[in-house]
Amino acid sequence: MLLRCMQKARYDASCVGHFGLAEDEYLHFTSPIRRYPDLIVHRMLRKYCFQANDNLEQRANDLEKCKSQAEHASIRERNSQDAEYACEDMKIAEYMHERIGKTYSGIISSITSFGMYVKLENTVEGMIRVADLDDDYYEFNKDRFELVGQRRKKTYRIGMPIKVTVVDANKDAGTVDFAIAKKPSRFASGRTRFSNDRGSNPTRKPREDRKFGDKKFSDRKFSDKKFGDKKDRKSFSSDKRGKFDGSKPTRAKQGDKKPFFKGKSTGRKMTHGRKDA
Repeated sequence: MLLRCMQKARYDASCVGHFGLAEDEYLHFTSPIRRYPDLIVHRMLRKYCFQANDNLEQRANDLEKCKSQAEHASIRERNSQDAEYACEDMKIAEYMHERIGKTYSGIISSITSFGMYVKLENTVEGMIRVADLDDDYYEFNKDRFELVGQRRKKTYRIGMPIKVTVVDANKDAGTVDFAIAKKPSRFASGRTRFSNDRGSNPTRKPREDRKFGDKKFSDRKFSDKKFGDKKDRKSFSSDKRGKFDGSKPTRAKQGDKKPFFKGKSTGRKMTHGRKDA
């Protein structure tokens, strides 16, 4: 984050010092020569230090050349750095494309208004977009570089450990997309709680076959000795009640009408519109 906040390094013909090293005078060159600015520095050192050239007109001309060369070198340096980053991102996306669906542990390296970057242990960096955070509505706090949920107040900040799942990797764009890894469900392994699929016993026998053997319950014949024959069964009449319990059969007279009680007995006699009620 500090490197992103600092000003980009550039080449200059005048001595402007170095901010990071707090030096008023600073000159950087490598040996052996790797860049064109290093070659310019070696030429100027040989000409004005080792050969002791004190021609002021040549010095003024060389200063003008160094200004244009410094600007050109700064532009080409940024272009080469962008090409290096693009090539690295492409190879990372190609590497992670074969690992879509896997879960990794990482650390939040940066947070923006549209998402947060997560860096894995293998130095791969990908993004979790705010639109994919469906558990709450998150807002970006630019002062603290945080994503804060408005309902549950869940906060994501830089340096926070997090587990992510690779959901996409685009080689052409050089991007890797992550999603927050979900906790495994209690019913993730084996048969689910509300599932009727037993899996291990697809050809399950009916209940009657297991209980009564090979014969089905509907095919069993009951003994006539216990239940009797259907021909011998006769309807039981109330006229023959006294024959069994010793009481005499009583017959109601034709003119008598018994009172009718609705539901439980409440003490109120229902007459059904009789005149003597």
